[in-house]
Amino acid sequence: MGEPDKWCAWFDNEGRRHDRPPPRSVEDPALGACLRYAGGVIALSGNTPLLTWVPDATDWSALNAATNVVRNDIASEQVHLRYYISGWAAETLATGEVLERLDYIEEIARRPVNMTPRIRALAPSENETETARQIESKVRDNVIDDIILYDVVEPGRLRYAHIGGRTLFADVCTPDEVRDTVGKDDLIDPADNGFGDAVTRAYRAALETNQPVVDLVTAPVRIGGRERRWLHYKRITVPLLSLGKLAVFTDPTPSQRISFE
Repeated sequence: MGEPDKWCAWFDNEGRRHDRPPPRSVEDPALGACLRYAGGVIALSGNTPLLTWVPDATDWSALNAATNVVRNDIASEQVHLRYYISGWAAETLATGEVLERLDYIEEIARRPVNMTPRIRALAPSENETETARQIESKVRDNVIDDIILYDVVEPGRLRYAHIGGRTLFADVCTPDEVRDTVGKDDLIDPADNGFGDAVTRAYRAALETNQPVVDLVTAPVRIGGRERRWLHYKRITVPLLSLGKLAVFTDPTPSQRISFE
């Protein structure tokens, strides 16, 4: 049996369906601008269907109509959600969880959103401890496509030595931005109370204790003048002091539900 035909539809705020050509990319700024202006929900079919919308501009009629089509007309166990709350957020949920999640998203969209980066330290599981050991072996064997590698220049000062093509950094940046970053310093400055301090706190802890650090990062970022987006990922930071290195591994799917609180 062949793959079913793929389609794209816009559900307006009265719940009416309008079939349309698929966008070049769901991250196309023009698509976001249209959703802010006209409201409604864009639904894309596929192996895992996708719903994208701007809650402030969208009525429940559109969400209900789009969700009903995805839940009832497409045999898929999961659904991608992409929505805008002070930045674009992306999640993947089991189809049966979508309606409950929409309630949460619509409620959060009515409140002021905490834009402070949130970093939560986690106790390493056995799997994460094993991953940390594997990271050291991978660095020694130069198998580092999913690793960001820093040179430890001096206390409080790191330098990007390598950014793997399968890292979250490479996913959210352009190839030119990745190339331009390699070789640059990344200061670990406790006086910086913003994004830099929050993100590099684990680096300081790992270097000071010479132990891996596992944490969960939720942060709104704007890169290269593009629209702000929410990053939500688990991170394992591994000090490799015998090599003069610090390795960082990120898993962009630690939890499919982003917390905005």
